Amino acid sequence: MGEEQINEILSQIITHKKSADENTEEGYFNKVTALLVPLGEHLREQMQAETSGKISQIIEKLKKDREITESDLMLVRLWILGDAASYVQMENDYQNWLEEFNRLFGVIEDLELQTLSMENMYKLQGTVRDAIRVIGDIVFFIQQKDRINRYEYATQNLNSEWTHKRKNSHYISMIR
Repeated sequence: MGEEQINEILSQIITHKKSADENTEEGYFNKVTALLVPLGEHLREQMQAETSGKISQIIEKLKKDREITESDLMLVRLWILGDAASYVQMENDYQNWLEEFNRLFGVIEDLELQTLSMENMYKLQGTVRDAIRVIGDIVFFIQQKDRINRYEYATQNLNSEWTHKRKNSHYISMIR
């Protein structure tokens, strides 16, 4: 059922494909977004459905304090970070966002030196709106990278901790 829904939505998206330009109306983007959101949801659900058995096995290993493999960690990573990792990998505008942010702050600095006339307030208002928009993109990208880094840090020594714990429990049992 999931694959059928995914393929159906993909077909609908393709039928709406056109090259966007400055004359493309907001309604077009709303229609495409209305298709992209459920596509993302169906993709997540389908990936989880296809791997839920393996995830259950990994959970059992953890409950029983058994060692997990590198492929187990990679699957857990996919479940927890799949969206963030693929986004960070696909995103290619981050440097442009940073440049735009710096450019906009330059405009704000220039306007700060000028008289606060109606025209300058109008320019400042537009610049502020643009800065808020680009900051949103930058922050979202940074948040996704931070999610990845926190996961990597938390799991980097997981098996070595397990091995250390096992050795210690073995030594403790020998002492008793």
